[in-house]
Amino acid sequence: MHRILPFLLLALSLCQDVSAGADRLILVSSLLEEHHTRFRDELASALAPTTLDEHRLPPAGREPHPLPPLQAAGTPLIITAGARACAQGLSQAQQPVLCTFITEAAYRRLAGQARAPRHSALFLEQPLSRQLNLASLLLPPDGGLVVLRPQAATDADSLRAAAVRAGVSLSILTLPPGDNPARRIQQGMDRHQMLLALPDPAIYNRHSIHGILLTTYRKGIAVIGFSDSFVKAGAIAAVHSTPEDMARASADIASVFLADTETGLPAPAHPSRFTVTLNHRVAQTLSLALPPEARLHDQLRDMEAGTR
Repeated sequence: MHRILPFLLLALSLCQDVSAGADRLILVSSLLEEHHTRFRDELASALAPTTLDEHRLPPAGREPHPLPPLQAAGTPLIITAGARACAQGLSQAQQPVLCTFITEAAYRRLAGQARAPRHSALFLEQPLSRQLNLASLLLPPDGGLVVLRPQAATDADSLRAAAVRAGVSLSILTLPPGDNPARRIQQGMDRHQMLLALPDPAIYNRHSIHGILLTTYRKGIAVIGFSDSFVKAGAIAAVHSTPEDMARASADIASVFLADTETGLPAPAHPSRFTVTLNHRVAQTLSLALPPEARLHDQLRDMEAGTR
């Protein structure tokens, strides 16, 4: 028995080391301070008692730090927040990486050069179907929906097909190269229509959004945006994922992965958790009565589950 005891203690120690690695994740973040803090706190809470080791990247333009040496100590998963963090994780990690707060286009671009053995992503954008479903819940009976797209865009057929599935009457307004989005809206839309803003930085950016919202407001056109800041600026509504939503969606994936690392990560996808934000003041000015945010959220959930 005395000879067996040392082996039993060694085996127990090894088991504890493996367990300790499995109960420890790395968070690599390039988010701004407020979003980082909200995401980190919610993620740590949702994953407890799993330990979350933070690695903040310096501001853009400074030399990035290598990933912490903990990655070699059995940490089963790295979660990144932000495009720069995803780029560093995919290029340096020796274990699976889950990227969050990154656009689908940016992730697809980085994924082709990834060194990480396995990786996936939660995209920053909402699925088009969810945006169209929100529009269908807000459109007046005689209203039509308009999207503004660059003239060179090739997604017109898929947009129209998605609108048909959502039961929405959709018109596509094209923007020629060099044209002003606000002027195009001024010329091509009327007050019986509603503008659905899709997250395209070529159209909706810090230089153009103020002019777009001012033009639509003067014409009595309601805008459905794609972020809470868009709603604060004057859109009547948006469906988006907050840092807390993204953290909980990330924790959902990480928990399943930690329970059985052999199952791997799911395919890249849009976040399953989301928030509806409304601007009742602007809606009232446009003579629109909006349902409560919680009701719209539940209706969107039911629509995606096929129960409505």
